[in-house]
Amino acid sequence: MKRANQAAAFCLLALAVYISVTGLAMGYYEKSAPGPGFLPFWIGVFLGLFSLGILWESRGSKDEPLFPPGAFRALVAITGAGALTIWLSSILGLLLALALLAGFVARFLGASWSQTAITAATITVTFYFLFVRFLMVSFPTGIFGI
Repeated sequence: MKRANQAAAFCLLALAVYISVTGLAMGYYEKSAPGPGFLPFWIGVFLGLFSLGILWESRGSKDEPLFPPGAFRALVAITGAGALTIWLSSILGLLLALALLAGFVARFLGASWSQTAITAATITVTFYFLFVRFLMVSFPTGIFGI
């Protein structure tokens, strides 16, 4: 897995440099106050430091495959479930589709049936209260009106 960590760290480092340079181009200071590029610049700096930390931790790794056995299967299954969730959200509604996604991912990763039910219910209730009630974001509703 260290090879995957190194690849991800290099991608994060490139992203950090891009964010920092873009932040500086947006204007670091404006009229002796932080400008619109102040926060992106510092986010890029800290992201770069964290990616360097990942590289430092994974130094001297053995020649391992980028994806260990079974990782590609998990990637395809979870990505497919995410795509299916997007399609199902127009039919069943987003909250119910997210509950099914959370249940599938939990079960796929080895959770028991009770853990799967608790995870799906917790995700659904959390998304409902956070987005629908607190932030007042409307989600697509499906055939059940959810």
